[in-house]
Amino acid sequence: MLKPRILTAGQVCTELILKSRILPTPGTRAKGDSFYYLPGGRGLHSSVALARLGADAVICTRLGDDSYGNDLTEYLVSESVDTRFLVKERGEDTALLVRLLEEMTAERHLIYLGAGERMRDTDIEDGFVCYPDAVMLHGELTPQVYDEAAKLAREQKLPLFLVSLPDPDRYPLSRLGACEILSVDEDEAQRATGIRPSDQEKCMKACMALTQQVKTSYVVLRLGERGCFLFDGLYYHFFSSYDVPQPNGVNSDEAFTAALVLEYLRSEGDIKRSCEFATVVSAIYLTRGGGLRGYPSMEDVYRFIRRNDIDFTLE
Repeated sequence: MLKPRILTAGQVCTELILKSRILPTPGTRAKGDSFYYLPGGRGLHSSVALARLGADAVICTRLGDDSYGNDLTEYLVSESVDTRFLVKERGEDTALLVRLLEEMTAERHLIYLGAGERMRDTDIEDGFVCYPDAVMLHGELTPQVYDEAAKLAREQKLPLFLVSLPDPDRYPLSRLGACEILSVDEDEAQRATGIRPSDQEKCMKACMALTQQVKTSYVVLRLGERGCFLFDGLYYHFFSSYDVPQPNGVNSDEAFTAALVLEYLRSEGDIKRSCEFATVVSAIYLTRGGGLRGYPSMEDVYRFIRRNDIDFTLE
């Protein structure tokens, strides 16, 4: 499968980044340093990552009928993402993520879901019209979208990939039923199981707890600078990350999961090869400083493998 068609359901939003040496306290005013807008959202990032790696990427979500929605659609089209299943919600605003960056303080976020939280089961049903080879779900969808995606994937015998967890208060993981690969980061694993995957034993326990909640062929824990942990229900395998710069505040989750899903389809289910490929793509993404500019093309992957003499053959 040289060019798999992957339908991604996930958030597409505008990001507003506000930088300031200090943020004002209630009732006061402070002078900011800079602000700027970027395309954002896990669904958008995943789709761009997939398209640059050579997949036929299709995005499904809802936007507002405003200028932000138009700009985001144009950006996705410029990245060769299929936008036929972006629904413009009349009278609604496009989702907005405000990132507050203050010196010496952890980054803070405000999310306005707008049209994004109005996605319906009919939206994902329409998305299946593209005849995807697989479906990738992110964690900010409505319950009816998860239900419908899982039902259609079962009926059409398509692999379903869950690459971030839904809010358990809105959608318990057990309700999904089954997926091909479940991939979560350390924080998500801890929220879902109460176990922080800080060492090998706790990684195993977290994976086993997750498989008690949802039937899945594989659990892949994303462990940041440590790499990733693969569990197939019986055995585990650890993949170390590459020694590359780790930009402050940057994670490679969407780069990793897009590469994981794509290579899993191209290799016809070789999960170890898929984890190795995803680890390479994550390293490139971090080396390039993250952000939308960080997602590599396959030519970038070829160069990285040759330059670092990595034992991985690209077909």
